[in-house]
Amino acid sequence: MKKIFERRYKNWIELEKEIEGLSTNKEKGDAFEEFVHFYLKYHSQLYQVKDLYSPIFSQNRFPTEVLQKLQLEKKDHGVDGVYVTNQGLWIAYQAKFRSGRQGVTYD
Repeated sequence: MKKIFERRYKNWIELEKEIEGLSTNKEKGDAFEEFVHFYLKYHSQLYQVKDLYSPIFSQNRFPTEVLQKLQLEKKDHGVDGVYVTNQGLWIAYQAKFRSGRQGVTYD
């Protein structure tokens, strides 16, 4: 999976096709979480990101401060990342990759 991010893409469609080509949903999900992390980091001014936390980059867990602040469990299955805005707001997000542009369902 790491090879996906070793090359440059001209647009989202090229990267999307690479992610769709991964063999498991776990790999696809992890790759998309990495993309979202770097997207928020790259566009930090636009989203006013002061601090960005993604467990995929820190031994698959959030720092204690994040867990306490947002009252998350150590292994929270609904939160893929958290960022703190310049104004001090804490934003939790979930990133989902769907092949073929399928809509997200409640499940």
